[in-house]
Amino acid sequence: MSQNEWKTTEIRASKVGNFSPFSCPGCYYLLVGKNDAAQRYFHKSAKLAPRFAPAWIGFGNAFAAQDESEQAMAAYRTASRLFQGSHVPLAYIGMEYLRTNNLPLAKHFLRGAKKLCASDPLVANELGVVEMRQGLLDDACRTFQEVLRLLERLPERAPLRRACGASVLNLALCYRKRRRFEDAARAFGVALSLEPNDAAARGARGVALRARGGAHVHRAVEC
Repeated sequence: MSQNEWKTTEIRASKVGNFSPFSCPGCYYLLVGKNDAAQRYFHKSAKLAPRFAPAWIGFGNAFAAQDESEQAMAAYRTASRLFQGSHVPLAYIGMEYLRTNNLPLAKHFLRGAKKLCASDPLVANELGVVEMRQGLLDDACRTFQEVLRLLERLPERAPLRRACGASVLNLALCYRKRRRFEDAARAFGVALSLEPNDAAARGARGVALRARGGAHVHRAVEC
């Protein structure tokens, strides 16, 4: 980009507040897995509009995708300072701690995010995963059940329904670990209603039905 083009972009960005257009290609490159390019564009975005917090979240995600945890954390903390009162930066800090297997700190930040926004299924799912890894299966079940209750209140075509799928699947796995096979089979069925082509969920439902024995073995074969 030439100096004149950069100046023109800077002027346009100043007219729309803190937004930086460089965040858009950054998101694209992050989505397609070109993390080096994503980092470059988010870096430009941060320089052009340093108070545009979503760019810092994207910057952190690009670093995390390349296992650069310290830089990711620095970006998320910057977003947290800019997004005071938002649960999103806390959620990503917790997710990064989970990715690096620092479960106590992951739990601390995810609980903080959940306190700010109890209806975000992503936060509840990540918190439940932490509890599963800690061996707290009853706590994990309760956390995932909150997402299931949220799902039941959502309209049939609500976009948020698909975001609940991971939690419902994890709830089913928790039930199976607790040998609650009837509940597991039911939860796997809900997960399949959200993602009908999920072969892993279909197979896991068959395992849960087979574990129930009796007539359910025939239903397991049909899975």
